[in-house]
Amino acid sequence: MKIDFAIIKHSRQRYETVGDWFKKAGVWYFRISRMKDKRYVWLVFIHEFIEWALCQLNGVKQKDIDKFDRDYEDSRPLGAPGSRHSEVRTPCGCLHREEPGDDPHAPYHEAHAIASECERLIAKALGVNWVTYDEAVNDL
Repeated sequence: MKIDFAIIKHSRQRYETVGDWFKKAGVWYFRISRMKDKRYVWLVFIHEFIEWALCQLNGVKQKDIDKFDRDYEDSRPLGAPGSRHSEVRTPCGCLHREEPGDDPHAPYHEAHAIASECERLIAKALGVNWVTYDEAVNDL
């Protein structure tokens, strides 16, 4: 197995996300948006890596995750970056949550929730203020 990890400009993400993983030509790619605090980048990577591993081991398909995430993000109101909890409904009929994986209909919801808990524990161990970190991630 080969894994390629890179920190990239946020504008180069495949869709509106700060952390992404996907397989192409037999290589697993992890792409994390560049942020000023290197701890933030590593927290996002740790989250993505745990989420990826759990999805792989539980048979959750990348194509299903990508479709869910893209449809979810495409349904957010245009021109409303702060509309994380908009009244506009998602494709599954729920109100928008901060991240697609937070939606209970996401095919990777459980993996995302576990990865988020691990991310919080490691943030605490690194002395990262969660509110400040969350704001930095959402401001990209």
